[in-house]
Amino acid sequence: MKTFELKFSLSEAEFLRGHRLYLRSAFLTMKNLSLMLVAFTLALAQAQILGRESSAIRVLVAMWVLLLLFMGYAYVFLPRRLFRRNPRFSEEHSVRIAPRGLQIRNGELKEEISWDEVSGVVEKHGLFFVIRKGHVPILIPIRAFGSEEELSGFRSFAHSHAQ
Repeated sequence: MKTFELKFSLSEAEFLRGHRLYLRSAFLTMKNLSLMLVAFTLALAQAQILGRESSAIRVLVAMWVLLLLFMGYAYVFLPRRLFRRNPRFSEEHSVRIAPRGLQIRNGELKEEISWDEVSGVVEKHGLFFVIRKGHVPILIPIRAFGSEEELSGFRSFAHSHAQ
């Protein structure tokens, strides 16, 4: 694989789409849904044991409502606030893709990531998500590639080298 030099800026719409896709894939997993179901079942059982007149049922309902409101806020409003408050997200990104890994430049931020650190590369809705464990994925728009050859070369290389 040859080395690719990409330069791009994320629009607010791309950032929102990428952030929301990440939240959905990270939090709407079978494991999390199962844990929520178990917690909800335990809360109902506890409310039955303590009786309907207990204040425990009100506290539990209030906690669930607050949790759902926070999840809605984090999904709908938080990405837009992050994008608008931090100019780093809208600045020009420079990504150098090489056989050793990725070199990312965004304003003052410089980061080198070896392919050993990358656990996967996912392509969704015009974006590549370069996934590392314990980190927010790196977004690379497909439009950043100069030609179809570069795009297909990156696809095959990334999928073969990402663990």
